[in-house]
Amino acid sequence: SSACIEDIKNWNNMNPSSSVPGSEAIKLVLGDSVVELLSIFCVAFLVWCLSLPHTGNDFATIPYRLSCAVLPMIISLYFQRKNGPQEEEAGGSCIAHLTSGEDFQSESTTRQFPVIVIFHLTVSMSL
Repeated sequence: SSACIEDIKNWNNMNPSSSVPGSEAIKLVLGDSVVELLSIFCVAFLVWCLSLPHTGNDFATIPYRLSCAVLPMIISLYFQRKNGPQEEEAGGSCIAHLTSGEDFQSESTTRQFPVIVIFHLTVSMSL
């Protein structure tokens, strides 16, 4: 999402007449950060699960089930955003719809695999 912010700033500096307003920039940054936001929720659910007293039936707790429900969304969004049409158009830019037909170099880099998947696996094995 920091690359998305840099792309928006660069675009606004290059094209003052068609700059991205603040509310649209917030939407673009949040849309680009969905995987990270869901990962934060998953971590919170896992920490909540680990803070509960262990009774031997830890896979049935609400926090663990919620973390399991969020995990497929994180993985599918990661692969969707990694190879989506916006990636091909503008090198991963969150403003690809604005830059079509323009000579714009994106600051975006390749999205890393979500670490929450490994953390979830570690927590599951510890339960």
